[in-house]
Amino acid sequence: PDWKSKGRSELFSTSKLSKPSSTPQPSTARPVAKALFASPLAGAKARPEWNTNEPLLKVEIPQKLKQIDSTEAAKTALATFGTTPEKLAFGRNIIHRDAEEASNPS
Repeated sequence: PDWKSKGRSELFSTSKLSKPSSTPQPSTARPVAKALFASPLAGAKARPEWNTNEPLLKVEIPQKLKQIDSTEAAKTALATFGTTPEKLAFGRNIIHRDAEEASNPS
């Protein structure tokens, strides 16, 4: 049976409304919700390894900053591969020139 067969809507029915009381009623929570939001047990203890006063992370902070020249760093890094910044620039120019010649046939 649907709501039309009863002749009236039960959404607006006042017969099932409870009267407000002056004292608030505690809401009945499910046992799972009670367990999730309850305080920890009185006898519960933290793991012993959690209660150490040792620092978890030790970081050595440099007292003096080291100045690095980017061109010297580039030369040093590229020297391990047997090249220099100048040789790389020369190679890039050749690649760029070849790409332009391929796109503009004369």
